[in-house]
Amino acid sequence: GVVGYASFLLGIPTGNIAIEPAIASKSSYWAFFLQEYYKVSRKLTVNVGLRYDLNLPRTERFNRNSIFDFNLPSPIAGRVPAFPNLFGAMTFTGAGCRGREIYPADKNNFAPRVGLAYQLNNRTTIRAGYGIFFGLSPTDASGPGGGFADGFTGLTNMITSLDGITPILDVANPFPNGTNPPLSGSALDGTIQLGQAHRSAIISLVTPYFQNWNFSLQRSVGANTIIEVTYAANKGNKTQFGAVNLNDLTAAQIAVGASNNQLVANPFFGVILDPTSVLSRPTVQRGQLLRPFPQYTQVTAVNSAIGNSMYHSFQMRVEKRFAKGFTVLGSFTAAKNINDTGQDGSGPTAGILDHTNLRLERSLDPQDVSQRLVISGVYELPFGRGKWIGAGMPKAFDFIIGNWQMNGIASFQSGFPLVMGSTGSGRPNRVAKGEELRGRAQDRLLRWFDTSAFAVPAAFNYGNSSRTTPDFRTHGTANYDLSVFKNFPIKEGFRAQFRFETFNTFNRVQFAAPNATAGAPAFGQVTAQANPPRQLQLALKLIF
Repeated sequence: GVVGYASFLLGIPTGNIAIEPAIASKSSYWAFFLQEYYKVSRKLTVNVGLRYDLNLPRTERFNRNSIFDFNLPSPIAGRVPAFPNLFGAMTFTGAGCRGREIYPADKNNFAPRVGLAYQLNNRTTIRAGYGIFFGLSPTDASGPGGGFADGFTGLTNMITSLDGITPILDVANPFPNGTNPPLSGSALDGTIQLGQAHRSAIISLVTPYFQNWNFSLQRSVGANTIIEVTYAANKGNKTQFGAVNLNDLTAAQIAVGASNNQLVANPFFGVILDPTSVLSRPTVQRGQLLRPFPQYTQVTAVNSAIGNSMYHSFQMRVEKRFAKGFTVLGSFTAAKNINDTGQDGSGPTAGILDHTNLRLERSLDPQDVSQRLVISGVYELPFGRGKWIGAGMPKAFDFIIGNWQMNGIASFQSGFPLVMGSTGSGRPNRVAKGEELRGRAQDRLLRWFDTSAFAVPAAFNYGNSSRTTPDFRTHGTANYDLSVFKNFPIKEGFRAQFRFETFNTFNRVQFAAPNATAGAPAFGQVTAQANPPRQLQLALKLIF
């Protein structure tokens, strides 16, 4: 952004350097499944099952895993008069009473399932089901990016300022005190990472699980058409969130304001000796001393299983089965996806403000799609030998005229909820409902939504806006993909297929999300395109 570019022009760097070990981690996974089908009557079939998942948490070949223990007295407890009861120390797998795993195995992952199908009459079938499904374990094998390698990583942060305002170094020498090498062997003890940031804390690493249930009614209409309506839902428990800093100030402490940036006497001076740490200096910011673990700059828990989600949907499918060279399938979904800890995916994401109060985070998922319609079809042209037109034509003509096929997919989808932000704060204040702006997308690029509904909150305060806006969304999708195939029979079981495919056939634009940062000069404006332009593709495929 602008601030980063200004820092670059002034020659003020930010960041760190990490010398990481070549992690060699391993985890094991076992699953057992029982299933039984019951033909209760001529019309009713019931199936029941039970699955058991066992993830054995990862170990590292040389026990190079570090775990931050909240409950242990700090190795410098008693040496800092201002903090006589400091807690938190680094421990290491395979040392002392700690085993080789980073976390105890989650051994209660029993997942029952039940489903039924009932034939109401010759044309109508009712289906229903319920099941519990366990997700990927956060304790699976991972490299340094998965956390818990801090004790074996040489991490050096750039100390660009002591008060957050006045620069004390420049890009010519970003590490004037040198860099920290990785440690091993006898050098490992509870003092590792003192005065630095680390990613070795654990809130919960249990396996996420999801409860799925559905009810559907399927009806055959005529000889070749099926209509199906479905209610499908999903409830997620203990879903993962990427990273949570457990050393943040509370909302009340942040509200104190600029006094948190004031430099005061550092009680850790002479105790924390790492010259690359801000806590080794004679003075330190007042806010640092208010943190839950003031002897660290950050205490981060990764892949924490703390979230919840809820998904409800109405789904409808209409299918005309292949007959007379033609088939079509239409699917419509109306849904709502609510959660309190969004994860990375193909769409936008949103962070959380306060991990101790996830009720503040409950909102539509940043990737919620309220409505989606997809229509696809295949049509074999009725020309050529054995077809309606030209059934007896010569093979030479059939080689050119026969065996043509047209295909099409039309996709329509509502946009994603806007992920709101604010200058100087995590989120803006929602001060009004806001006017719903209508009209062509091209006419609203400079004011995509009613920006007067949001305001920048007072300094050092969280805004009251939800993570996402249910009433303001990004530009939706209206896309068409068309193709033409020509099949060339060569001999029995072997044919060539020429394909001419077009993607975004009509070159329709889908605009990117508007700027959703209140207080920014471009707030509410759309300045980019989200989808690629029309693409044409030729291909020759051999099928045997």
